[in-house]
Amino acid sequence: MRRRSAGPLCLLLLGAVTVIGCGDELSKEDYTTQVRDAIQPVVETSQALATDAQGATSVEDLSAPLEEAESTYSETASTLEEIDPPDEVEDLHERLVTAHESIAEAAGDAAEAAAEGDETGVMPFEEAGTAYQEELTSLETDYQEQEYDFGAAAMP
Repeated sequence: MRRRSAGPLCLLLLGAVTVIGCGDELSKEDYTTQVRDAIQPVVETSQALATDAQGATSVEDLSAPLEEAESTYSETASTLEEIDPPDEVEDLHERLVTAHESIAEAAGDAAEAAAEGDETGVMPFEEAGTAYQEELTSLETDYQEQEYDFGAAAMP
């Protein structure tokens, strides 16, 4: 019985994996679409959180909306982390992921504080929200310098 070498088959499979895994850098348009889609839930959740905050009669009323915000921000960070940005905006993309991770952590801390009725513990979320907005504004400018436009409503 003649044994066949697995070498050519292995090379063929390795080549297929290489072709699938490499050279798939996103176009500018595809990248902006994926980022815009990833961030859209944050826009909606942030608007809902603002509405809930205005209608809250106690700090405890903010616990559930802050938990939902934490979940949305975390999911967005994870989704963004999965996007392979074009090389020219890789650093900006990392900042975008980090911004969402930071606001998610702050929302989680605030949700815990709200559940305990700790108004002082919720206050750092306001500061984190301001820092988040400032970073998004800075990122928007930096992306525009690289000629990436996410549209007016894309960055929350």
